[in-house]
Order: sequence, then C-alpha cells, then structure tokens
Amino acid sequence: MILIFLLLFLCGCESSHTTPITTSLFSGTAMTIDYRIIVGKALTEHERSRIDGIIVKTFSQVNDIFNKWNPESEISRLNKLKAGIKVKLSPPLHRFFVTIGNIVDLTEGRFDPTVTTVHDLWKHNLELGLVPTTEEMNTASSSVC
Repeated sequence: MILIFLLLFLCGCESSHTTPITTSLFSGTAMTIDYRIIVGKALTEHERSRIDGIIVKTFSQVNDIFNKWNPESEISRLNKLKAGIKVKLSPPLHRFFVTIGNIVDLTEGRFDPTVTTVHDLWKHNLELGLVPTTEEMNTASSSVC
C-alpha cells in the first residue's frame, strides 16, 4: 500500500507539455514473480534508493505475513493451528481479515474465501481424472462458512 502511494506521489504531472517524458524503471523477481514498475519521471539516486527499499520491504512483508506457500508466514502458521486456538494477529493481517469480512458482507456472501478446501479437493481429484466422493465433499464443505 505504501508503495502505491509513494509511486503516485512521485509520478505527479508536470505542467509543460513540451518536456520530453522520461521514466524510471524498477524490475526484478521476488517470490518467483517477475515485476516491472515504471515511474513517469526521472528520479534522483536518493529517490531510486527509497523506492528500491519500499519494493524490498513490501515483498518481504507479503512473504512473511500473507504468503500461503511460505510455511513460516503468519498465515501459514495460523492455518496450522487446531480449531479454537486464539492468537494475536499482526496489524496488517488483522486489517486484511477485516477487509475480507467487509467484502463478504458487501457481496452478501457471494465472495467466500473459505471455499479453498472445496476448490483444492476438486482440483486434486480432477488432476487424477476423478470426481470427489460425497464423503469427501461433506468433509471439505464443513469448513466453508
């Protein structure tokens, strides 16, 4: 989120239409994802350094908190807990869950992030050329809100 605001701030429009458009490019790979960020102006080394830092910090936060494929992330550790165990969430994860709850409410339940268990069951079975059994569906569906 901070990255987006910083980039918008740094991309302010210039009043002269005769000035050639220069850009600054940031690209790389993080968490197996190629990224490319173009800022619509030439940046000083200090500005480039600040943006590089924000990019690294943002990917690090996503990996440490939200990455379900990182077994050490906060969301992965939360998913490993037995039902009923209470833990204190980090502020970013708490905000994320509040936002998701708001989206569920706004869509009157049409957006349901708890269907992952059913999705994963179908995906696994279809890869094997199978259809889930009624028992498998009942078990998977029990975790859907």
